[in-house]
Amino acid sequence: MKVPHTVDEILAHADEFAARFESYEPIPANELDASAITLLRSPQSNDRD
Repeated sequence: MKVPHTVDEILAHADEFAARFESYEPIPANELDASAITLLRSPQSNDRD
């Protein structure tokens, strides 16, 4: 599916997006390691010396 770029495109596909969202079942194998994101957000990673 192509990613919508305008509000009109989103609204035209609102029912489809809602159905996909509501029927989503997470798969543990697809989950990402949250610690990697935590490291990216750490103060040391924001230093731009």
